[in-house]
Amino acid sequence: MHKLFEQKWFYKLFSLLLAIVLVAFVDNTQVNTNNQTKVQETASTEKSLKMALQVSVDTDKYYVTGYPSKVKVTLEGPNALVTSAVNTQNFRVYIDLSKQGVGSHQVPIKVSGLPNQVSCKLSQKSVKVNIQKRKSRTLPVQIGYNKNAVAQGYDIGTPTVSPETVEVTGAQSEVKAIDRVQAQLVVPNGST
Repeated sequence: MHKLFEQKWFYKLFSLLLAIVLVAFVDNTQVNTNNQTKVQETASTEKSLKMALQVSVDTDKYYVTGYPSKVKVTLEGPNALVTSAVNTQNFRVYIDLSKQGVGSHQVPIKVSGLPNQVSCKLSQKSVKVNIQKRKSRTLPVQIGYNKNAVAQGYDIGTPTVSPETVEVTGAQSEVKAIDRVQAQLVVPNGST
């Protein structure tokens, strides 16, 4: 047996067998890794998150009220795509009011920007909104305080406020209903 190890052809044959075993091992390892990666990519998952509800409307012309600020969205699909969508939030949840006029409307909630393999379920399919003409109005700021809180024998000077005027913007009917803007001063009883 000792003479077998001294032969050159033995080392060549042994090296060849060892090389074949190593190639087979590496090839098998890569096939298993690729299969695991494919399984992870195609594994389905479901995740929920709250997304800001965006409004598509001419904000210079209209003022919209009545819609929720956030909507619950449930995404379902391949694990990698759903995780990516949840982490980056590079899709949009919105209502399109561009073809709506003044008044109350029931409008569908839409989603855009998701991969085709990802499905989306919304906590609500539509929302009721109130669209009114936008109105801005500048009003002076008045100062209010309890005159009876000042101790007897003391006079109140002329109060000043900064800024002296403010701009109020909102739905036309609500802005028309505002008769004044007042900064309320808290004066402790018996102030000197």
